Amino acid sequence: MEIENIPEIIRKLPPRQKEVLILVCQRMKYKEIAATMGITENSVKSHMVKIYQAFEIDWIESQERRKVLFQRICYYVHELELKPEEGDERQEPEPEPGPPPERVRRIVEEDEQALILWEPKPIAVIDEKRKGGGCIRVVLGIVVGFVVMFGIGYALLQADIIQIGGNQNSEIPTEEEVKTSPTISVDIETPVPTNLVLEEATQIESSPPDPSPRPSNTPVTGPPSITISMPYSDTFDLRMRPEWESLIGSWRVVDGHMTADNFDDWARILTGDLGWQNYSIDVDVWADDWFYPVQIIVRAQDSGYLAMEINIHNTDFILFSDGVYTTIAHSDTGIDDHLEGGRYKRVYHLRVVADQDIFSVYVDGMRILQVQDTTYGWGRVGVAFRTFYDPTWFDNFTVTAIP
Repeated sequence: MEIENIPEIIRKLPPRQKEVLILVCQRMKYKEIAATMGITENSVKSHMVKIYQAFEIDWIESQERRKVLFQRICYYVHELELKPEEGDERQEPEPEPGPPPERVRRIVEEDEQALILWEPKPIAVIDEKRKGGGCIRVVLGIVVGFVVMFGIGYALLQADIIQIGGNQNSEIPTEEEVKTSPTISVDIETPVPTNLVLEEATQIESSPPDPSPRPSNTPVTGPPSITISMPYSDTFDLRMRPEWESLIGSWRVVDGHMTADNFDDWARILTGDLGWQNYSIDVDVWADDWFYPVQIIVRAQDSGYLAMEINIHNTDFILFSDGVYTTIAHSDTGIDDHLEGGRYKRVYHLRVVADQDIFSVYVDGMRILQVQDTTYGWGRVGVAFRTFYDPTWFDNFTVTAIP
């Protein structure tokens, strides 16, 4: 996506929005930005909504939106050498911005974690100052090439002239001299002696192949060997099984449920075997408010994972790879009137089936989503959640192999 006049849009942003953008481009979380600027986190999100709308990126796909923000907009933020205001330089406090559109607010909230993890890959940005220089370099390149080709042609022409001139000074034999020149007669029937010795050809028998294995540089493309067998289950009666590995958050068992501390960010934990391929995951999940998302993770590897993500509004199937979130499937069915269960303080049974390259998502036995994807063929399993209220908890976690 191309956005015209990015520097001009940045300059026209109100001071607070400009300051939020600068800090976002420095990979700060919304909570850290709020503390730095002395405003609430909701105000930071509202400013981000206005920024998205100013650049008209609130309607494009998530991965493209993050590329535009970090590879285009943040590029110009650094080029313009913008810095946050400090101390007395700050203007009078701005009033709290009004509530933003819910759709854009959800985008801003979902983008926060991805924007922090995003590793920008540099792209060619054509600056207005460099356009003229590029044309000059092209013209100079053509001129230099022409001069080199002319020099080579001139050198070759001089070599031919010298060779032709030398032949003009050589003596040409007369017709009489040609007639009186001695001749050499050869008897074609008399064999001519030679010192060349022809050896009798011998048949070389090929040796049988070496049966010993040879090292190969071909990478292993199959799953690693399995060390944890299925079925795998954990009821969290007293503690978690030792295979659980926390990636984000402090996880523990409370009253027979697995949960994590609430710190206004994602909490994520994995378990199982990296060699697991085809399986179903079943788990009971309680949330204080299903407005905030819950994930069931499948096929988790070092570079990323696949996951179903559900909240009150919808259900998505997410691909997280190399620090970038991509929604590869979407359903408008979420934890709301579609399921007739309610939004607050409710338990739902979530199920994800990973069968070859087909993934199916169920809530309370109803299939909501099905998608095909070949990115990850095997990997571990896990759960994740995000909330600003009481922590979400999980119970009766089971993984069953699919034949």
